[in-house]
Amino acid sequence: MRQMCPMRTRGIIWYEQCELRYSNQSFFGTVDEVGRTFCSLEDSSVAYASATLDLMTKLVEEAPNRPLFSAAGNQSVGRTESSYGLVQCTRDLSSEDCRSCLTKGMVEASSTCRMRRGWRYLSGSCNLRYEKFAFFDASSLSIAATNSGE
Repeated sequence: MRQMCPMRTRGIIWYEQCELRYSNQSFFGTVDEVGRTFCSLEDSSVAYASATLDLMTKLVEEAPNRPLFSAAGNQSVGRTESSYGLVQCTRDLSSEDCRSCLTKGMVEASSTCRMRRGWRYLSGSCNLRYEKFAFFDASSLSIAATNSGE
């Protein structure tokens, strides 16, 4: 980040399994209102998009009620396909702020990437991700995974 953002007083970078955020002002307990949405280039069917929306909505509702502010799961679509989702908030937020951040991210990502097979919403306070493949190992998560397809 020093090379990419020299002389900046704040920054954030996301990696596959972590994020790094810094600022010259305290951001603990404050929701980062600026998010970024990334959509897959692969088109989705209406059935797949609907099933994924159901899964992600369920995860967004569950995460703020869990101790680690995160939820993960998968949804079967037809007989041969599945979608996988993970949502999480930083633990410095209140449950209500977590819910607010995830809801905002869900609205943004689901409208911007509605008919795509994969998307991510990233902010300094929360992130949401869905893919057509299992990008996380539910057994290694310290949360109970939700399998909505069974």
